[in-house]
Amino acid sequence: MLISQVLLTAAQKAPMQVAISDLGKDLKFNELSKRVARLSYLYQNELGQQSRVAVLARNRGSFPLTFFALANTRATVIPVDPDSGQEQIADWLRESEATHLAVSSDCLTLAREVLRNERLSLPVFEFDKKKGGEYDAGFAAPSDSPPRDTDIILLLRTSGSQGKPKLAAFDHNRLIHAATAIRVLYRAGKADRFLTPMNWAHPFAFIHGMLFPLLNGHTCVVEPGLEKKESMRFLRDAKVTRLAMNPDSAQEFLHYCQEAGTKFPLIKSITVGLNEPSTELQTLSAHVGTPVLRCYGQAENVWTAAMDDDSELAASPHPWMRGLTGMKYKVIDANGDTLEQKGERTGQLALSGPSVMAGYRGPEEKKKEFETATKMKIRGTWLYTGDIATLVDESDGGGVRIHVLGRREQLLEEAGGFISPTPIDAAVKTIAGVTEGVGFVTNDLSGKPILVCAVLKEENSVLRPQEIMALLRAKLPAAQAPSAVVLAESIPRNLAGVNRDRLARQFSGITATDMSITAQPPPPNAEGVVAASASPEDTSPAPAAAVVPAATAQQVFVTCALEQIIPNEPLPVPIYLYVQQRFVPYLDRGKHVDRNSYDRLQFKRITHFFIREQDYSALLAWSGRVDTAAPVDVLRKEVKARTMALFQFPRSDEQVKKVLETTQKLVDQVLSAPFAARPLAQLQTLATGTIDHSINVSVLSVYLALHMGYTHQLILNHMGAGALLHDFGKALVLTAEGDSPEQLEHKMREHPALGAEALASDKSVPNEVRMIVAQHAECHDGSGYPKGLRGSGIYELARIVAIANTFDNLVSRGHGTILERQKSAIQQLSEDLSSKFEAQKLRKALKILSMGLPA
Repeated sequence: MLISQVLLTAAQKAPMQVAISDLGKDLKFNELSKRVARLSYLYQNELGQQSRVAVLARNRGSFPLTFFALANTRATVIPVDPDSGQEQIADWLRESEATHLAVSSDCLTLAREVLRNERLSLPVFEFDKKKGGEYDAGFAAPSDSPPRDTDIILLLRTSGSQGKPKLAAFDHNRLIHAATAIRVLYRAGKADRFLTPMNWAHPFAFIHGMLFPLLNGHTCVVEPGLEKKESMRFLRDAKVTRLAMNPDSAQEFLHYCQEAGTKFPLIKSITVGLNEPSTELQTLSAHVGTPVLRCYGQAENVWTAAMDDDSELAASPHPWMRGLTGMKYKVIDANGDTLEQKGERTGQLALSGPSVMAGYRGPEEKKKEFETATKMKIRGTWLYTGDIATLVDESDGGGVRIHVLGRREQLLEEAGGFISPTPIDAAVKTIAGVTEGVGFVTNDLSGKPILVCAVLKEENSVLRPQEIMALLRAKLPAAQAPSAVVLAESIPRNLAGVNRDRLARQFSGITATDMSITAQPPPPNAEGVVAASASPEDTSPAPAAAVVPAATAQQVFVTCALEQIIPNEPLPVPIYLYVQQRFVPYLDRGKHVDRNSYDRLQFKRITHFFIREQDYSALLAWSGRVDTAAPVDVLRKEVKARTMALFQFPRSDEQVKKVLETTQKLVDQVLSAPFAARPLAQLQTLATGTIDHSINVSVLSVYLALHMGYTHQLILNHMGAGALLHDFGKALVLTAEGDSPEQLEHKMREHPALGAEALASDKSVPNEVRMIVAQHAECHDGSGYPKGLRGSGIYELARIVAIANTFDNLVSRGHGTILERQKSAIQQLSEDLSSKFEAQKLRKALKILSMGLPA
């Protein structure tokens, strides 16, 4: 059966039922089916058959009509989220090999910018202006090429949580099953009206917010993108009964209802996907009286793998979701063997059924790559999800109950079981002085997985990580308590909520002792022995020379400055940390401190290790023998030489290419320890000229961007190159010896435009780099140059470069030591110059810069 035939059946059952409600304009099912038929003729004549149409649009009532009509012409539709950024949109278009780009009218300008900036050539049409009124209201496909139920009609982009995002392919049969299998769990009535604030380009929103209601005779309400209060009023006026959203949005909605004392008696449920609802969300759900239905799945099965039963959840919430009719489920052990025992069984989840994707699709030249990716994901008829779940058979033998524990890499495996970090989330939020906290799993320095808690403290809180750790251990069972607590500047989030994968990468290589050492050793007491502490959590480092308490072997330890340890070089002697009144071995002889760990130690203001007194001479000899030139210093010399050559020969495309290559090395160097806060002394030298200044700005910009959440390698490469070349136009400014200071300043204000214009002729320079060069001197309040752009009219990456550029200029022009200049520059940015920068980015940048100053 074709998907349009299912729609027609729904229209025949309830022709006067409202199918789509968009900004108060209602389209009934009988009219919907007629418009789809007319558009089918129109698209068949204008586009032909089997085209690939990317649809760049925010949710519009005309989108479902376009989708059903194109499916009738055997076209493949690729929904694209316009808020995903130009670079990702371009990737979407390239990977899908789209032949046409359909846009809603409000996205036309964006579409043209993407095509121009990314040098793409696609015919563009505004689908919301297509009517097809001259065609017949009953569509008949051409007899020589009728649509088949196995035609691929939809490509949905995965999140990329398991590598690079891919496009999952679905035919008529798969989508029909996905949209009808969840009918029995929703138990929706004809009067139910569904709405999602998420873009329909997301698989979860596509099914639960658009396709399910239309194929089952319910109403799809289009979310108009209003502010919070207006949005609440809209929900009531539009008589919405069902919401579909991510957990964070659901929590925000219910929290607003609780705070405002607002009730929505018409809303029967909120379906949440993408992540497990938090304890707070479940509490809010019970308090407000709106049930939350969990939906489990992936893009590869359009988020219809399992779901809560609406009637059961309303009566008694529980952790078990119900498997769907027509789907098969199994769990496997570490050896890949299926667990067959009766009762509960826990392992890696695999599923099979009619809604599982046909496979991944991509560019023709990468066909083998996508075939391999499909075979790794789908083995035989089974889709391997990568999640850990517990299955139990229904008592009547008619189905399966599923409790999804989480992704395999986000769980801690111990004693044959799996421990989730999510209980830490709820426990840490009950601690006074903590704004937010989340648990996650990462590897310690030895590679062993451990539980860690990342914490955001309140601004004036004096809580130490050790104190938070003690409180968590008192609140949680021993197996669920974290091994380390880290203080974070922010909690990374994505569409699914907290990004635990990113936290795991950020703090990989951590040790419990990393969190329990203060910055400087205290002075020894009269006997040269560290005084005993009444607190069991005391973790003060030992003094410069101290005797180990009698409980351990009598040895004398001396301090070893962190600067004496050479990263990535085998240690000649063992080194120790002083934790809880004991010297604890940190690394044995022959081991090495990798650069990530070295930077993390600096981030924690750890300035000393300890070594045995008899080993001190061996360490000194080793330190003197090893070349201590850091890779970033060597690289800075190379960047300086190549940038200098470009400024000397500004018309040379070859020199531009060399600078871009070297910039990528510079970015890679910063990425080698991206989340450790390096002292500003390592990021910035006292610039004596434009070249040194340009290198400083490049390094600082990449570093700031990383801490602000820009982790995509390509974006950082663009950032680094644009920042390095931001003053390139100064080499092209024509000055004369008799120019007055005013004349010189006026000419120099042309350098952004001159630099961007010169780079425009070189096709190897990405457009993002040129935009940074052209706009780095623009100001948020419109006082910048050369065009006087303001606010959101300034390219996003250029706003970050502008902060780094001004900061380095203030330092180089300041007085006193470099530390005094840096402190003064931070103060000036926060006070005198704050209006010139985007407030949110400036606030984050000042925190990051301040973090790099000595304690």
